[in-house]
Amino acid sequence: MTVRAKLTFSFLFMTMLMLVLFATEQFISSKQSTLVQQMVTEHEISAQLVGLSSAAKQIKLYENEYIAHVDNPTMREIYAGQFNDTATEISQFLAKLRKMYAQSGKTSSLNVLAVWETSSLFYTNGFNEVHQKVMAGKITGSSRTRSAIAEFNKGFKAVDNGTAAAIEEQYKLAATKADNITGFQRDSFSIFLTVSGICLALALIMSYWVPASVTKPIRYLTKIAHHISKGKVDEDILIGGSAEYKDLGKSMQRLQITTDGLMQRVKKAKPRTESHKAEAA
Repeated sequence: MTVRAKLTFSFLFMTMLMLVLFATEQFISSKQSTLVQQMVTEHEISAQLVGLSSAAKQIKLYENEYIAHVDNPTMREIYAGQFNDTATEISQFLAKLRKMYAQSGKTSSLNVLAVWETSSLFYTNGFNEVHQKVMAGKITGSSRTRSAIAEFNKGFKAVDNGTAAAIEEQYKLAATKADNITGFQRDSFSIFLTVSGICLALALIMSYWVPASVTKPIRYLTKIAHHISKGKVDEDILIGGSAEYKDLGKSMQRLQITTDGLMQRVKKAKPRTESHKAEAA
């Protein structure tokens, strides 16, 4: 592997580690956001159920007041109007709950809600039917009015009683979601620390291996060059590593051979020089 290839590999490896950390952090954030959104949804459903329960009790109160004042046309109309206004609120609560249950995939809750919607519609339509008969004078007196309305409000007890149990169940679900978030935060912190530790260890190994693989051959060839400069030309030069270092090693071998040849010629020429000096003397 060439030096350039090693440096490129090192850069790509470090980039990959950063991407792994980023992906881990994004996964944890996304999962935590999903859990928080689920808990928020459970609380929103709880709020709608509380509103529905309050409206169910309120409409029963207006029914009783209507019956109590059935012989008073003015008060009767006031309570009939308040009854229908509350019935509209109940329909709105039921519609919002249907949407939330559908988005959350709560099939069983949707089935219960269908029963509530049917009984609520039957109750309000029945009340208005009785009210029309009261206005026409076909039903008079509190007792007869109560008996007439009673035929329609039996099923509405499912709404009045069912919301209390549903509210309790929703609060339990919200508490469970909160526990899940707490557990996930604890587990995700451990996961992130583990991934970070692995990435750090790999980064340290890479940061040691790449510089060492680059500098070690340079130190070795520098040592050989130093020996050649001192006339030590009998040392074997090990050629290895990347293509650049192999080329440099071969060059050092040629330098060693050339230096050895020059030293041999110098040695051979030295006796002749000394004999010439002796003859001249």
